[in-house]
Amino acid sequence: MTLEKASTVWRAVMVEDLPRVELDGRILPVRTTPKKRLREVEEGN
Repeated sequence: MTLEKASTVWRAVMVEDLPRVELDGRILPVRTTPKKRLREVEEGN
């Protein structure tokens, strides 16, 4: 992953607060962890 692509995903998740992001042509859900309210992209294999 390039720095440009990583910053695009970061912006979508953290700044725009989107529920899903596109990464490598796949649309992946973003969830918030229950305890610390961290945001993470769920990459199901």
